[in-house]
This record gives sequence, C-alpha cells and structure tokens, in this order.
Amino acid sequence: MARHDSGVRLVVAASAGSLALGQRVADLADLPHRPGAAPSPALAPTAVPEEFDVVVVGSGGAALAAAAGALSVGASVVVCEKGPVHGGTTACSGGVAHIYANSVMRAAGIEDPRPDALAYMARVGYPGAYDPEAPYLGLLSSEYELLETYYDRGAEVMGRLGDIGAAPMGAPWLSWDGQGFPDYYEFPENKALRGRGIQVVAPEGGAGNGGELIRQLMAFATSRGTEVRLENRVVDLLVDEGNVTGVVVDDGRACRKVVAHGGVVFGSGGFAHDPELRARFLHGPIAGGSGVPSNTGDLIRMGPRAGVLFGGMHHAWWNQQVLEAVDDYANSVLDVWAIPGDSMVLVNRLGRRAIGEKREYASRGQVHHMYDNDEYVNRVMFMVYDARCAEQYAGRYPIPPLGSVADHVVSGVGVDGLTAALSERLRTRARVAMPPGIAPVELAPSFAETLTATIRRFNAMAEIGRDDEFGRGAKAVEFAFHGPPAPDNNLPNSAMYPLHLDGPLFAMAIVGTAFDTNSGPRIGTEGQILGSAGPIGGLYGAGNCVDPVFGEGYPGGGSTIGPGLVFGFLGGAHAGRRSPKVGAP
Repeated sequence: MARHDSGVRLVVAASAGSLALGQRVADLADLPHRPGAAPSPALAPTAVPEEFDVVVVGSGGAALAAAAGALSVGASVVVCEKGPVHGGTTACSGGVAHIYANSVMRAAGIEDPRPDALAYMARVGYPGAYDPEAPYLGLLSSEYELLETYYDRGAEVMGRLGDIGAAPMGAPWLSWDGQGFPDYYEFPENKALRGRGIQVVAPEGGAGNGGELIRQLMAFATSRGTEVRLENRVVDLLVDEGNVTGVVVDDGRACRKVVAHGGVVFGSGGFAHDPELRARFLHGPIAGGSGVPSNTGDLIRMGPRAGVLFGGMHHAWWNQQVLEAVDDYANSVLDVWAIPGDSMVLVNRLGRRAIGEKREYASRGQVHHMYDNDEYVNRVMFMVYDARCAEQYAGRYPIPPLGSVADHVVSGVGVDGLTAALSERLRTRARVAMPPGIAPVELAPSFAETLTATIRRFNAMAEIGRDDEFGRGAKAVEFAFHGPPAPDNNLPNSAMYPLHLDGPLFAMAIVGTAFDTNSGPRIGTEGQILGSAGPIGGLYGAGNCVDPVFGEGYPGGGSTIGPGLVFGFLGGAHAGRRSPKVGAP
C-alpha cells in the first residue's frame, strides 16, 4: 500500500516502538555534550547580546553554504564553530556534490530526465516503500517534495554559488579512466549513469577537493565581513513564543547570548563520534566515525528545546575502517573507501564471503549490520589476500607499501598458518581493544576449512570471470573503485584473480563505521526545521545534522555534500530574507 500524507513522518506516541524512540529523543537534553566534557561556564549576566541577521552553527560545507546564501541576500552573518579549526568533515573529503541535471551534464549533452531521476532517488533512498505506480512513488508526500526540490533547485544553487563568487561548482568528477565517475546503482530508472558528481573549479583550473571548496567558501564569507569564530560552541537555543531568536554560545570563558533576527542555521554535523548516541539510535554494531571528532550530535540534544519533529534517527553514511585505526577523537580517520586487490576476498568469522568486495563503501558498511544465526556474524570482517596481491597493490590502503611494517596486518603460510596468526591476534589484542559497541570476535572452529572452500570457489569463478555469488566486477562503479587492472591479470574480469593457497597469506580486521550520521530533525523545502505544527520560525538545518533527503540511500558520490550545499544555501537565504533588516521571504 502506498504511503502518502501531508508531511508528518514521526508521531511519537503512535506505537510502542515510536514511543521508545520518542523517549530516547526526549532524554537527549540530559546527556552530556560529549563524553567527559566539562560543564559549560555560567551565562554572563551583564553581557550585552550581540545581534546578527543570521547565526550559522558549524563551518563545513553545509554551514558555509548557508552563510553564502544569507550573504547573497544582504544579511549579516556570524559563524560559530566549536572545533579548533574550520571546515568540518567537508575539508577532509573529495568535495564532490551529487547534483542532477547540472551544468557539466548539460555542457556534455547528457540528459537527466526529471521523472526518471526522481524515481531513481526514490528507489535508492526508500527501497521498502518505492512503488512506481503509487502516488509520490510510494513515499510520504513530504519525502517526495524534498526529492523534487533537490532535483529542481540543485543545479540552480550550484549556479548561484558561482554567480556570487562563492564557489564555482563546475568541474566534473572523473574516474581513473577519464570518464565521469558512475553512480552507485544501475537501476533502469537511472538514465544518466555518469556526470552527476561535480566539484569546485580550482584557481588553476581543474577540480578542487573538499579543502579547496572550504577555502573558497571561507574566502567569500570573510571578504564580506563574516567572522568565523573557532572554539565557540553553541550550547542552547533562545526560544520566544515558539520561534528561535538566537543562541547561547560558550567560548570557553563564559556563555553569552547571540541574537539572530532572521534565523539560526545548523550545519553542525551528525553524531558519529558520540558512542552513547550511536548506541541509542543506530542499528547494528557501529565502531565509530571517520569525520571530525566534533560531530557529536549538538542539534539532536538542543532540538527538543524548540519542539523539533525528528525524522529517521538510524541513518548514517556507512563505510568501513581497519579495526586498529578506529578512534573517536582523531581528526578524521582514514577509511577503507575502496577495497584494493584482485586476488583478495572479504570473509566473516565463519570464513564466508558476505558481499561483493568491490561494492561501494555504503553497501559494504551495512553488511556489518547483518543479523544471522543469533549474532551479528559480520561485525568484524577479514580481508584475506596473497603475496602477489600484496605486491601488485602495495600502497593502496589498507594494503601497506612494500617493505613497510603494518601493525594491522597479520600473515601466515597457507590457510592454517594464517588462521593461527589471526586467532592469536584476536585473542591477545583485538579482544581487549574493541571499539565501544563491538563485541569481541573469535574465529569459528571450522574457519580454516570454510575459508579454504571459499577461496577455491572464488578461484574457480575468477578463472571464468564471473562471480556467481555476489556479481563482483559486474557494475561500472565497481571498476571505478577497483582501478586499473594489475599488469599480470589477463583474465576476463580484472577485479578477480585466483589466490595462491599454499604460499604466504595476509589478513586484516575490518569493522563497520560511518563517515557521519545523517539523522535528526526533519526539514522543509527551504531548509526550515519542522515542528509538529509546521516550520519552526527562525530554525534551519542542512547536511548531516538533519533527516536525510535520500532516506537510507546513497545514490552516488557526493550524496553527502550535495544536499548540504543545496539546503544550506536555501536555508541561509530564507533566514536572511526573514530578518526585518533585509526583507520578507
């Protein structure tokens, strides 16, 4: 049956399950800001509140796009960043935005029909609800309207960022073979497989990464008088008769009020680096995040104060990390963006494969959540490869460079030797160093026998170039992630090559993590955060701190930054026009 409504997604008291979620959300105000965080100083009683048209919280892509949107309509802006450096997780990224019918596609003559694009987004983002014959494609009307807005206004916002001199988003994101990087799903609805990923144009031409995108957005904001205040943590909202009128900011010495005449726009990131929020809301064993450590769910805690309506709280941008590299307090942990190698398999503690190893990171990250035989059997996976693969793909993380000593790699001769070494590693080290939320793992007694059978089956499929289990190497995006074929691989499928069972074998432990969560308050088509009665006056959100535009899906590279830029800009412009000093929306 199709689901369609007037925009209400979560009714807290509708059922026992949603009541439990509502209670967890309501309890958030009682949680500490960050595990071990010191209490905030008292509010300075005599301080005169500062006044701006728009207050922006955070300094990543979504936040700085909001600042650009507000500045574009003539509003005054201040940016409050709680971390010691600006840029957020965007600065650590490739800076790609997933934008439909964008200027790069138009210049290349690539058509991106609206009905098909909307169907593609709906199928990827809401696979359990998608129905091409139903109203709104089976989605809630509010979900469908956000997808419409994203298609209709995404390219427009990218053009505006260039027109005002903030960040020209007009460089194609290219794969190693010179083609546009393909989307992550080859569904029939996807009529434009390549071209939706775009990047900022660097000063010398070509494509700039996330650091360059942040540099340009920062230069635009500061050149127009915007102060970006580091180590200024927003700790509370000022609420007057249901409208948000400003924030309370902790600068480490005292708290002070900052009034926002037009609105407050949050681009403060998710809660991937808060173990307690991960445990409360995310499904399955999650080891941590690979974004900046300041992503600890600030808006989630402050939202109930303003009566926000929360959407899905279990969403994240999934990926994987090497077990030994997980660190909630490191400035951006190196994630396993792509699993390198051809003579390589990824197996669980039983010795079985569970997913095509060349799938995109979002799908690989979710395989760790699989519940089977009364356990999360894939909570730790093991990347197993041979000496040839170690040489051919040396330096392709997480395979170490030749001659280097890598603490996360264990080795042994043959399957029995590798099993003994891996079991010893899990017994002596990983068992006592598991990230919060990940139970210790032991190899099954039949691991060596099952792994041998798994490798022999894989080797036979590699010889004919067809993975009958998981279709490895069957999609364009898998070859984009895999990269050029190894020089000695002349088999039909360059993503597969037989492993040598009798020589040295290597293994490393891989766990499921997230770039960041993308869960939180629901938003409207102008980035307004919603309450039970509609938009909350003066409160906006974009990026990973709000309910995702794409639901549980990841349609293509840049699906994180794209919505952040689009709805950040729209929200900032709307908040700016809302100020009496600027003009009505």
